[in-house]
Amino acid sequence: MRLIRNRFLMLVLTLTLILQPFAFARTAYAADPADYTIMIYMNGTDLESGDETDPGGDATDNLEEMMKVGSSAKLNILVETVGTSDWWIDGIESDRTQRWRVEKDHITLVDDTVGVTRVDDPAALTDFIVWGQTNYPAKRYVLIFWDHGGGAVEGFGSDELHDNTSLLLDGIEEGVADAVKTTKKPFEIIGFDTCLMATIEVADILSPYARYLVASEETEPANGWDYAAIMQAVTNNSQITGDALGKVIADSYEAHSGTDDEITLSVTDLGKVDAVVKALEKLVGKASPDLDDQDKFNRIGMARALTEEYAYEDQHSSDMADLGDLARRLTTLYPTEAKALRAAIDKAVVYQVKGQALPDATGLSIFFPYNNEERFDEMMETYLEHTPFSPDYQAFAFLFGMTLFEDDTPIQFLDATPDTDAQGGLSLASVTVDPAHIAEITENYAVLATRSPNAPERLRFVAMDSLVTLDQETGELVDQLQPYAFSVNGHLFSLFQDSQNEVVTTYWIPALLNGEEVDLRLLVNNATEMPTIIGAWPGIDEETQMPSKELIQVEPGDRLTPLYYYYDEELDAYGFEPGEEFIVTDELTPAMTELPEDEYLYGFYVVDMAGNEAVSAFTEITISDEISVDPAATEIHDEQILDLLRSILEDRGGMIQWDGETLTIYLTTD
Repeated sequence: MRLIRNRFLMLVLTLTLILQPFAFARTAYAADPADYTIMIYMNGTDLESGDETDPGGDATDNLEEMMKVGSSAKLNILVETVGTSDWWIDGIESDRTQRWRVEKDHITLVDDTVGVTRVDDPAALTDFIVWGQTNYPAKRYVLIFWDHGGGAVEGFGSDELHDNTSLLLDGIEEGVADAVKTTKKPFEIIGFDTCLMATIEVADILSPYARYLVASEETEPANGWDYAAIMQAVTNNSQITGDALGKVIADSYEAHSGTDDEITLSVTDLGKVDAVVKALEKLVGKASPDLDDQDKFNRIGMARALTEEYAYEDQHSSDMADLGDLARRLTTLYPTEAKALRAAIDKAVVYQVKGQALPDATGLSIFFPYNNEERFDEMMETYLEHTPFSPDYQAFAFLFGMTLFEDDTPIQFLDATPDTDAQGGLSLASVTVDPAHIAEITENYAVLATRSPNAPERLRFVAMDSLVTLDQETGELVDQLQPYAFSVNGHLFSLFQDSQNEVVTTYWIPALLNGEEVDLRLLVNNATEMPTIIGAWPGIDEETQMPSKELIQVEPGDRLTPLYYYYDEELDAYGFEPGEEFIVTDELTPAMTELPEDEYLYGFYVVDMAGNEAVSAFTEITISDEISVDPAATEIHDEQILDLLRSILEDRGGMIQWDGETLTIYLTTD
């Protein structure tokens, strides 16, 4: 539908060119100061030009929103178009940088003399700011970066005309600082309509040059901010202050997003960021010596493992973690310092919105290496050389990552083969891991596997159960074996737990969508246990290292293929392989599906803090059409399996009695 709508928009704008010609190579500068000048540094990239998964046009959509209001005597809306291979609007050229004033129902070209600039050149940003503030003076200024964002390491933008280069944080700081030093005009707001840029590092570098930062910790939907609402708010009240306008941006973004489960946007008072940095330095000053203590290192590592993080995709992670949530999880180790850091963040972040899947977001994230071992050296080098930030914290992050990734020994299983027994007719299986390394385990699954049809040495994980209990003293892993597995529209998929909080548990489901790798994003409401697939995320681009802003909605007619995780017995290696492709005929329906009668291999799979993986030995089991349950009433006190047991027994003619006070199901069969 967007493809059709944008083509219609092109026709409308083409007619507008005829009726109200663009002012090519002509400047139309403001004579008197406005109340606001809002400057948008728009690097359209694939969001505008399109790619194999999306037709593009997202920058055009946002320009269209700005044109609903347009500039006035009180408001200047200026846009610089840069670094994009193809623009949807006739008149915007892809071979050079251009500057526009957004008017009601059209845009006017006000400077076509800039030539070709590079997104990664700080001087190009400086020139845009100086030009805008000089020729369109105002009482307050807003600068908005529009495109992809990669957080504290990858920075802003992706220049399609120059090898997809981006503007790193030292370049952002230089570009803004040089402009403000020239014009002596700081900003009311600096905002990022991008992914991942609500970081303490970004806030710190911009704190001398603006009053407020508006940005997202998590990825953003492709449609981004609601510019009609933003411009209308300034038009209605041109005296609006930065904190109030930031709230409008956040609230309208939440309403505009269309998919609000995994969104964040925060408004940060940059005058209070220095206190956050100082509190952080006190915390890492206390924690750094403890990196040499294995027990305390494990506790720091576990706090990092549990911290809410953003743009996570298997091993391809941005390694951006919520700073306030991290402080909360370190409170038991460093109560004084962690509480002080959390209090400083609460004062600095004056407003935020967040989806139900991200309740622990506090408004500012930080680069904390943990998941992306493959790119640790590269990311750390960029962070140290191009991210102007606290040397104390950078040293801590480097030492933590070095220590973490030096560990290449996986968890050892003491009892290699799962033992099973029957309790009340329900099979239990258990193995034991080395108790000395219990504190290092971050993920554990019971696995039902089949041998790959094309590579028998590969054990294909067709069922992955994360409801496994781990005895913290003995190292025993126990699973309640059930003949059910996760499925989408009746097809089995591998399923990895991402995060869990009081509201929802999130999972990622590896798949191919129309031949392209994606993660299906699954949310399970903890109260209702209702599962919902909110879309397919293409992940982090391997070339640009920028996370996708697109959450694709899977529609009837799309081709979907499970990507099964596997363990290769001969190579002692792990990977993904495709299953059978199917055509989506209806909306995606996640469910627990009864496994077909077959022989399976049953075992356990664990991951430690350093990302080392291990599997137990596997035992052969047969799943038949029969399930045995002791006909005598059996008490089950495990809340996690109550509803599953109820569905199993009801499917097979069993009787259910529920005791709500004791949370007990009494199971009887004929």
